[in-house]
Amino acid sequence: MIDAFKNLPNGKLRLTIAILLTINAMFYALIDSFINTLDAFAWLGFLLSCELETATYVSPIREETLQKIRNGLIILIVLLTFAYLFTGDLLGLLDSILWLGLVA
Repeated sequence: MIDAFKNLPNGKLRLTIAILLTINAMFYALIDSFINTLDAFAWLGFLLSCELETATYVSPIREETLQKIRNGLIILIVLLTFAYLFTGDLLGLLDSILWLGLVA
């Protein structure tokens, strides 16, 4: 998959962003709450599923399967948004609403 990033427009930038988001998600797993960790990994998975869909090479995952994965991640992200609401994490709630609004 790393070679596939190199062939895309701005491939090095896309790969750098994916690596930094992975590191970010790992930091959340080590030092932050479970909800924030799930949120970070869900957004990372969403980004990677979008990259796989728009890739110029033949993806090992069928398009229907990729769509199901993406729909599951969107449901998880929406549920985590409600989790931020119920736990009183206002910053996490606003951040999640902002990103959902940008993606929608």
